[in-house]
Amino acid sequence: MANLPTVWSNIIAGWVLGVCLIAFDVRDNSRLLGLVFNLQLFLVILGASAVYAAGMILNDVFDWGWDKEYRPERPLASGQVSLQAAKVMAAGLLGLGAALIIFGAAPAARLIEAILVTVLVGFVFIYNRWHKGVSWAPCVMGLCRFMLPVIGLVAVGAASVASTAAIGILLTHAASLWLLTVSITLLARHETRPDGLRSNKDFLLLLVPIPLLLILPWNGLIWVSAVGFWFWILISNRRHPLPAGVSGRVEDRLAAFPFIDAMAVGLAFGILSPLVAVAVHAFLLGCFVLVLVGRRFVPVT
Repeated sequence: MANLPTVWSNIIAGWVLGVCLIAFDVRDNSRLLGLVFNLQLFLVILGASAVYAAGMILNDVFDWGWDKEYRPERPLASGQVSLQAAKVMAAGLLGLGAALIIFGAAPAARLIEAILVTVLVGFVFIYNRWHKGVSWAPCVMGLCRFMLPVIGLVAVGAASVASTAAIGILLTHAASLWLLTVSITLLARHETRPDGLRSNKDFLLLLVPIPLLLILPWNGLIWVSAVGFWFWILISNRRHPLPAGVSGRVEDRLAAFPFIDAMAVGLAFGILSPLVAVAVHAFLLGCFVLVLVGRRFVPVT
Protein backbone atom coordinates (compact mmCIF):
# COMPACT_ATOMS: atom_id res chain seq x y z
CA MET A 1 0.00 0.00 0.00
CA ALA A 2 3.02 2.29 0.34
CA ASN A 3 2.96 2.71 -3.44
CA LEU A 4 -0.59 4.07 -3.49
CA PRO A 5 0.61 7.66 -4.19
CA THR A 6 1.94 6.46 -7.55
CA VAL A 7 -1.64 5.57 -8.52
CA TRP A 8 -2.69 9.10 -7.58
CA SER A 9 0.07 10.61 -9.71
CA ASN A 10 -0.91 8.45 -12.72
CA ILE A 11 -4.53 9.61 -12.48
CA ILE A 12 -3.60 13.25 -11.88
CA ALA A 13 -1.27 13.29 -14.88
CA GLY A 14 -4.08 12.19 -17.19
CA TRP A 15 -6.53 14.58 -15.52
CA VAL A 16 -4.17 17.57 -15.97
CA LEU A 17 -3.62 16.70 -19.63
CA GLY A 18 -7.40 16.73 -19.96
CA VAL A 19 -7.64 20.11 -18.24
CA CYS A 20 -5.04 21.44 -20.69
CA LEU A 21 -7.39 20.53 -23.55
CA ILE A 22 -10.35 22.47 -22.17
CA ALA A 23 -8.68 25.44 -20.46
CA PHE A 24 -6.78 27.28 -23.19
CA ASP A 25 -8.62 30.53 -22.52
CA VAL A 26 -8.56 30.38 -18.71
CA ARG A 27 -5.87 32.50 -17.05
CA ASP A 28 -7.29 32.99 -13.56
CA ASN A 29 -5.11 30.95 -11.19
CA SER A 30 -7.84 30.20 -8.67
CA ARG A 31 -10.18 28.96 -11.39
CA LEU A 32 -7.44 26.83 -12.94
CA LEU A 33 -6.58 25.30 -9.58
CA GLY A 34 -10.28 24.59 -9.15
CA LEU A 35 -10.30 22.71 -12.44
CA VAL A 36 -7.24 20.70 -11.48
CA PHE A 37 -7.93 19.96 -7.81
CA ASN A 38 -11.63 19.38 -7.19
CA LEU A 39 -14.11 16.87 -5.77
CA GLN A 40 -14.50 15.02 -9.06
CA LEU A 41 -10.78 14.31 -9.23
CA PHE A 42 -10.85 13.19 -5.58
CA LEU A 43 -13.58 10.65 -6.39
CA VAL A 44 -11.63 9.27 -9.35
CA ILE A 45 -8.46 8.99 -7.25
CA LEU A 46 -10.39 7.33 -4.42
CA GLY A 47 -11.92 4.87 -6.88
CA ALA A 48 -8.56 4.02 -8.46
CA SER A 49 -7.12 3.52 -4.96
CA ALA A 50 -9.90 1.06 -4.15
CA VAL A 51 -9.22 -0.90 -7.36
CA TYR A 52 -5.50 -0.95 -6.52
CA ALA A 53 -6.21 -2.26 -3.03
CA ALA A 54 -8.55 -4.90 -4.46
CA GLY A 55 -5.77 -6.01 -6.80
CA MET A 56 -3.40 -6.51 -3.88
CA ILE A 57 -6.00 -8.60 -2.05
CA LEU A 58 -6.72 -10.66 -5.17
CA ASN A 59 -3.00 -11.32 -5.49
CA ASP A 60 -3.02 -12.94 -2.05
CA VAL A 61 -6.27 -14.79 -2.81
CA PHE A 62 -4.91 -16.43 -5.94
CA ASP A 63 -1.50 -17.04 -4.33
CA TRP A 64 -3.03 -18.68 -1.26
CA GLY A 65 -1.82 -22.20 -2.07
CA TRP A 66 1.67 -21.03 -3.06
CA ASP A 67 1.98 -18.81 0.00
CA LYS A 68 0.93 -21.68 2.30
CA GLU A 69 4.04 -23.53 1.15
CA TYR A 70 6.58 -20.76 0.51
CA ARG A 71 5.40 -17.65 2.41
CA PRO A 72 3.37 -18.91 5.38
CA GLU A 73 3.71 -15.55 7.16
CA ARG A 74 1.35 -13.85 4.66
CA PRO A 75 -2.05 -12.80 6.16
CA LEU A 76 -4.15 -15.35 4.27
CA ALA A 77 -1.66 -18.19 4.43
CA SER A 78 -1.21 -17.73 8.19
CA GLY A 79 -4.96 -17.59 8.83
CA GLN A 80 -4.99 -13.99 10.08
CA VAL A 81 -7.65 -13.28 7.42
CA SER A 82 -10.01 -15.91 6.05
CA LEU A 83 -9.94 -16.67 2.35
CA GLN A 84 -13.68 -16.03 2.03
CA ALA A 85 -13.43 -12.66 3.75
CA ALA A 86 -10.62 -11.65 1.42
CA LYS A 87 -12.70 -12.59 -1.64
CA VAL A 88 -15.67 -10.56 -0.40
CA MET A 89 -13.46 -7.59 0.40
CA ALA A 90 -11.77 -7.70 -3.02
CA ALA A 91 -15.12 -7.87 -4.83
CA GLY A 92 -16.51 -5.03 -2.72
CA LEU A 93 -13.51 -2.79 -3.36
CA LEU A 94 -13.62 -3.48 -7.10
CA GLY A 95 -17.30 -2.55 -7.24
CA LEU A 96 -16.87 0.53 -5.05
CA GLY A 97 -13.80 1.66 -6.97
CA ALA A 98 -15.49 1.30 -10.33
CA ALA A 99 -18.54 3.25 -9.14
CA LEU A 100 -16.44 6.09 -7.70
CA ILE A 101 -14.44 6.45 -10.91
CA ILE A 102 -17.56 6.51 -13.06
CA PHE A 103 -19.42 9.04 -10.90
CA GLY A 104 -16.28 11.13 -10.57
CA ALA A 105 -16.20 11.58 -14.35
CA ALA A 106 -17.95 14.39 -16.16
CA PRO A 107 -21.57 13.32 -16.92
CA ALA A 108 -20.98 13.24 -20.68
CA ALA A 109 -17.93 11.00 -20.21
CA ARG A 110 -19.43 8.41 -17.87
CA LEU A 111 -20.31 5.83 -20.51
CA ILE A 112 -16.78 5.84 -21.93
CA GLU A 113 -15.39 5.86 -18.40
CA ALA A 114 -17.52 2.84 -17.51
CA ILE A 115 -16.05 0.93 -20.46
CA LEU A 116 -12.50 1.91 -19.49
CA VAL A 117 -13.05 0.93 -15.86
CA THR A 118 -14.45 -2.43 -16.93
CA VAL A 119 -11.33 -3.02 -19.01
CA LEU A 120 -9.11 -2.01 -16.07
CA VAL A 121 -10.90 -4.36 -13.68
CA GLY A 122 -10.56 -7.11 -16.27
CA PHE A 123 -6.81 -6.56 -16.52
CA VAL A 124 -6.49 -6.57 -12.72
CA PHE A 125 -8.35 -9.89 -12.50
CA ILE A 126 -6.46 -11.51 -15.39
CA TYR A 127 -3.06 -10.54 -14.01
CA ASN A 128 -3.76 -11.81 -10.50
CA ARG A 129 -5.41 -15.01 -11.71
CA TRP A 130 -2.63 -16.11 -14.09
CA HIS A 131 0.53 -14.21 -13.08
CA LYS A 132 2.45 -17.12 -11.62
CA GLY A 133 4.73 -18.71 -14.22
CA VAL A 134 3.05 -17.02 -17.21
CA SER A 135 5.36 -15.19 -19.60
CA TRP A 136 2.79 -12.59 -20.70
CA ALA A 137 1.64 -11.60 -17.20
CA PRO A 138 4.00 -8.58 -16.91
CA CYS A 139 2.44 -7.14 -20.08
CA VAL A 140 -1.01 -7.33 -18.49
CA MET A 141 0.28 -5.75 -15.30
CA GLY A 142 1.65 -2.95 -17.46
CA LEU A 143 -1.75 -2.47 -19.06
CA CYS A 144 -3.23 -1.81 -15.59
CA ARG A 145 -0.89 1.20 -15.30
CA PHE A 146 -1.49 2.16 -18.92
CA MET A 147 -5.19 2.59 -18.21
CA LEU A 148 -4.82 5.03 -15.29
CA PRO A 149 -3.82 8.25 -17.15
CA VAL A 150 -6.34 7.39 -19.87
CA ILE A 151 -9.06 7.13 -17.23
CA GLY A 152 -7.88 10.42 -15.74
CA LEU A 153 -8.07 12.31 -19.03
CA VAL A 154 -11.46 10.90 -20.01
CA ALA A 155 -12.88 11.75 -16.56
CA VAL A 156 -12.36 15.47 -17.24
CA GLY A 157 -14.64 15.21 -20.26
CA ALA A 158 -11.87 16.24 -22.65
CA ALA A 159 -11.77 13.15 -24.86
CA SER A 160 -14.22 14.63 -27.37
CA VAL A 161 -11.97 17.65 -28.02
CA ALA A 162 -8.65 15.81 -27.94
CA SER A 163 -6.47 16.48 -30.98
CA THR A 164 -4.25 13.90 -32.61
CA ALA A 165 -1.24 15.50 -30.91
CA ALA A 166 -2.92 15.34 -27.48
CA ILE A 167 -3.84 11.70 -27.95
CA GLY A 168 -0.27 11.01 -29.04
CA ILE A 169 1.10 12.56 -25.84
CA LEU A 170 -1.41 10.68 -23.69
CA LEU A 171 -0.62 7.32 -25.31
CA THR A 172 3.14 7.95 -25.17
CA HIS A 173 2.86 8.74 -21.48
CA ALA A 174 0.70 5.66 -20.85
CA ALA A 175 3.10 3.49 -22.87
CA SER A 176 6.03 4.78 -20.78
CA LEU A 177 4.18 3.72 -17.63
CA TRP A 178 3.52 0.35 -19.26
CA LEU A 179 7.21 -0.13 -20.06
CA LEU A 180 8.30 0.85 -16.55
CA THR A 181 5.75 -1.54 -15.03
CA VAL A 182 6.77 -4.45 -17.25
CA SER A 183 10.45 -3.94 -16.41
CA ILE A 184 9.68 -3.84 -12.67
CA THR A 185 7.52 -6.96 -12.86
CA LEU A 186 10.21 -8.87 -14.74
CA LEU A 187 12.81 -7.76 -12.21
CA ALA A 188 10.57 -8.77 -9.29
CA ARG A 189 10.49 -12.34 -10.57
CA HIS A 190 14.09 -12.67 -9.43
CA GLU A 191 13.34 -11.68 -5.83
CA THR A 192 12.68 -15.23 -4.66
CA ARG A 193 15.50 -16.86 -6.63
CA PRO A 194 18.48 -17.92 -4.49
CA ASP A 195 21.04 -16.38 -6.86
CA GLY A 196 19.07 -13.12 -7.34
CA LEU A 197 19.79 -11.40 -10.65
CA ARG A 198 23.27 -11.34 -12.19
CA SER A 199 22.53 -9.36 -15.36
CA ASN A 200 22.61 -5.57 -15.53
CA LYS A 201 20.11 -5.42 -18.38
CA ASP A 202 17.79 -3.35 -16.20
CA PHE A 203 19.99 -0.38 -17.12
CA LEU A 204 17.73 -0.32 -20.20
CA LEU A 205 15.21 1.22 -17.80
CA LEU A 206 17.07 4.50 -18.33
CA LEU A 207 15.47 4.64 -21.79
CA VAL A 208 11.92 4.97 -20.37
CA PRO A 209 11.81 8.82 -20.47
CA ILE A 210 13.14 9.07 -24.03
CA PRO A 211 9.80 8.75 -25.93
CA LEU A 212 8.27 11.57 -23.86
CA LEU A 213 11.31 13.77 -24.44
CA LEU A 214 10.93 13.19 -28.17
CA ILE A 215 7.23 14.09 -28.30
CA LEU A 216 6.95 16.88 -25.70
CA PRO A 217 8.11 20.47 -26.17
CA TRP A 218 11.12 20.88 -23.90
CA ASN A 219 10.96 23.05 -20.81
CA GLY A 220 12.51 23.11 -17.36
CA LEU A 221 9.75 21.10 -15.67
CA ILE A 222 10.10 18.24 -18.15
CA TRP A 223 13.88 18.13 -17.88
CA VAL A 224 13.85 18.31 -14.07
CA SER A 225 11.56 15.27 -14.04
CA ALA A 226 13.61 13.30 -16.58
CA VAL A 227 16.91 14.03 -14.82
CA GLY A 228 15.28 13.19 -11.48
CA PHE A 229 14.21 9.81 -12.86
CA TRP A 230 17.69 9.02 -14.21
CA PHE A 231 19.40 10.17 -11.03
CA TRP A 232 17.07 8.10 -8.84
CA ILE A 233 17.63 4.92 -10.89
CA LEU A 234 21.42 5.35 -10.92
CA ILE A 235 21.48 5.98 -7.17
CA SER A 236 19.28 2.92 -6.66
CA ASN A 237 21.66 0.76 -8.70
CA ARG A 238 24.57 1.90 -6.53
CA ARG A 239 22.65 1.34 -3.30
CA HIS A 240 21.46 -2.11 -4.33
CA PRO A 241 24.19 -3.92 -6.30
CA LEU A 242 23.35 -7.20 -7.98
CA PRO A 243 22.83 -10.07 -7.47
CA ALA A 244 21.52 -9.45 -3.94
CA GLY A 245 19.91 -6.07 -4.56
CA VAL A 246 16.84 -7.14 -6.52
CA SER A 247 14.28 -6.34 -3.80
CA GLY A 248 15.76 -2.91 -3.16
CA ARG A 249 15.74 -2.08 -6.86
CA VAL A 250 12.13 -3.19 -7.20
CA GLU A 251 11.08 -0.92 -4.33
CA ASP A 252 12.96 2.05 -5.79
CA ARG A 253 11.56 1.59 -9.29
CA LEU A 254 8.03 1.37 -7.92
CA ALA A 255 8.59 4.79 -6.38
CA ALA A 256 9.73 6.27 -9.73
CA PHE A 257 6.33 6.53 -11.47
CA PRO A 258 5.69 10.16 -10.40
CA PHE A 259 8.79 11.29 -12.31
CA ILE A 260 7.26 10.01 -15.56
CA ASP A 261 3.91 11.57 -14.68
CA ALA A 262 5.61 14.89 -13.90
CA MET A 263 7.28 14.80 -17.33
CA ALA A 264 3.90 14.47 -19.01
CA VAL A 265 2.30 17.33 -17.08
CA GLY A 266 5.32 19.51 -17.86
CA LEU A 267 3.31 20.20 -21.01
CA ALA A 268 0.98 22.31 -18.84
CA PHE A 269 3.69 24.96 -18.41
CA GLY A 270 2.98 26.28 -21.89
CA ILE A 271 -0.81 26.00 -21.63
CA LEU A 272 -1.89 26.65 -18.05
CA SER A 273 -0.50 29.52 -16.00
CA PRO A 274 3.08 29.00 -14.74
CA LEU A 275 1.89 29.04 -11.11
CA VAL A 276 -0.63 26.24 -11.68
CA ALA A 277 1.79 24.18 -13.79
CA VAL A 278 4.48 24.40 -11.10
CA ALA A 279 1.94 23.59 -8.35
CA VAL A 280 0.85 20.41 -10.15
CA HIS A 281 4.44 19.45 -10.89
CA ALA A 282 5.38 19.89 -7.22
CA PHE A 283 2.36 17.84 -6.13
CA LEU A 284 3.38 14.93 -8.37
CA LEU A 285 6.96 14.97 -7.11
CA GLY A 286 5.44 15.12 -3.63
CA CYS A 287 3.82 11.75 -4.41
CA PHE A 288 7.34 10.37 -4.86
CA VAL A 289 8.26 11.68 -1.41
CA LEU A 290 5.09 10.16 0.07
CA VAL A 291 6.10 6.74 -1.27
CA LEU A 292 9.54 7.04 0.35
CA VAL A 293 7.97 8.02 3.67
CA GLY A 294 5.19 5.45 3.47
CA ARG A 295 7.44 2.50 2.77
CA ARG A 296 9.20 3.09 6.09
CA PHE A 297 5.99 2.07 7.84
CA VAL A 298 4.06 -0.09 5.35
CA PRO A 299 5.39 -3.02 3.29
CA VAL A 300 5.86 -2.13 -0.38
CA THR A 301 4.54 -5.45 -1.75
